[in-house]
Amino acid sequence: MVKTCGRAKCIACETEFQADITVLRNHSKGAKHLKNVKKIAENPPKIATAFKRNEAQDEVNRAELKITALITDHNLPVKICDHLIPLLKDTFPDSKIAQGMKMGRSKATEVL
Repeated sequence: MVKTCGRAKCIACETEFQADITVLRNHSKGAKHLKNVKKIAENPPKIATAFKRNEAQDEVNRAELKITALITDHNLPVKICDHLIPLLKDTFPDSKIAQGMKMGRSKATEVL
């Protein structure tokens, strides 16, 4: 299971849900999950496909991290993200990185 920003994604089931210990335990006991884990155990994926990298998402994450660092370095309020990200999307409509950014004050606070 992969945990990101309060959400978890089960790699076996490819479903996403809240990253709460009770939800994780209940999911791991579910019939669908057990069936998928058994299927993976019988036919394990090759190492090259086990670690997929999404380079586009890596670039978006890098941009969000840099914006958060800029806000911190210049002692700006984190609330600025609520307006800065939509401004960047509007200013750079052809940028896939800008269009992929989804960061408000809550996520910026988590990144900090």
